[in-house]
Amino acid sequence: MTIDEQPTANWLTPVPLRPVRGDEMLRMGNQVLADASVLNFWRWAFGDLRSNITVGTLAEWIVAQLLELPIGTKPPYGIYDLQTPAGRRIEVKAAAYLQGWDQRRLSNIAFSISRTLSWEARTGFGLERARHADWYVFCLQHCQDPAKWDALDLDQWEFLPFIAHDDRQLRGAEEDWADEGKDG
Repeated sequence: MTIDEQPTANWLTPVPLRPVRGDEMLRMGNQVLADASVLNFWRWAFGDLRSNITVGTLAEWIVAQLLELPIGTKPPYGIYDLQTPAGRRIEVKAAAYLQGWDQRRLSNIAFSISRTLSWEARTGFGLERARHADWYVFCLQHCQDPAKWDALDLDQWEFLPFIAHDDRQLRGAEEDWADEGKDG
C-alpha cells in the first residue's frame, strides 16, 4: 500500500493552530531562556525586509492590510496567498530594485505568472497546470536609492491588480515593468 492509498484515518492531522503573540519564550522544562522570545526570533529570521523571501511575504501582508482582509497566520504551501470574504482568491507577486546585498546595478523586475500544478498533502500534485487565483496583485518596491529605501513606506510601492484569466493584460504588465527596470 502506498502513502496515497492509505485510508484517511491513518493521516496525522495537526491540531488547530494557536497563533503566537511574540512574547512567548523558549524554555527547557521549567527554565525560560533569557531573551529567547518569539519576537526576538522574528527579528532574527525576518528582520531584513529587503530579503527576497521576506519582501514577498511582506507584500502579501500589505495587500491584506490595504484590502482590509481578515487574516490569521499565513498558511504554508497555499496555491494562492489571500482570500476575500466573498471567496475570491488572490495571488501576490513582489519584486524590488534593491536587495539586501551589494549590487552592481538595480535588479531586473520580473513576475512569474506561469500556470502551476496544485498540491494537496493527501493527494499530491494535481494533473493540470492552472492559475489558481482569481486575481493577481503585482507589487513593486520601486525605491532605487539604498539610503532612502523603506519597506514600510507605501509611497515606495506600486500595486497593480489583474484578473487572472486576462493573459494579455498580465503579460503586458509583466513586460512594462521589465522594460522600466532597464531604464532605471
